[in-house]
Amino acid sequence: MTNRASADTKESLRRKFRAVLASLDASMRAALSEQLAARLAEFLNRSGVAELAIFAAMDGEPDLSGLHRLCPGIRFHYPRCRSAGLDFHFIADPGSLQPGRFGLREPAPHHPLRNPGLLDAILCPGLAFSSAGVRLGRGGGYYDRCLATARDGLLRIGVGFALQHSHNLPREPHDILMTHLATEEGVVRCGSVARDAARERSPEPE
Repeated sequence: MTNRASADTKESLRRKFRAVLASLDASMRAALSEQLAARLAEFLNRSGVAELAIFAAMDGEPDLSGLHRLCPGIRFHYPRCRSAGLDFHFIADPGSLQPGRFGLREPAPHHPLRNPGLLDAILCPGLAFSSAGVRLGRGGGYYDRCLATARDGLLRIGVGFALQHSHNLPREPHDILMTHLATEEGVVRCGSVARDAARERSPEPE
């Protein structure tokens, strides 16, 4: 698939999944968000995550604010958009977030800045995800640029509702795969990432 064809396909999929998210009413979104946060909290606490990059919901995305209550031992860092990419700032109270670029709720710049290399996991929003770990973002490329320089071993967790799952999504060279996907149904390791890791552990044939 050419880059132009892939871009066209992505835009069509973005329209589709924006409509899917818009179909959820507020009460259903709240109920699904609560279930998702509970499943995700179990995974994060079990995995020993101490420093977590999280995001504030926009345009129908899951509301993850409940993780602050469910994971009291975790330090939460929210993204702030800059022209060059994302900065992550420690936030103890998500109520202190303020309107920023693109309608996102962001930390004020005076909140403590966290080196991304010291994060244990990053929760990545998206419009759609595949079991192979492909993430369809909103087209700005902020998370892909951030993840391209992330340390080895960082948990890259795509977060969305089960209805945002797609069996097949286009992937371009700059698209960074997720290691895990989290929905209200649970947290699973992505198939292609697991297979790649297994191949890396396997001895070379003699």
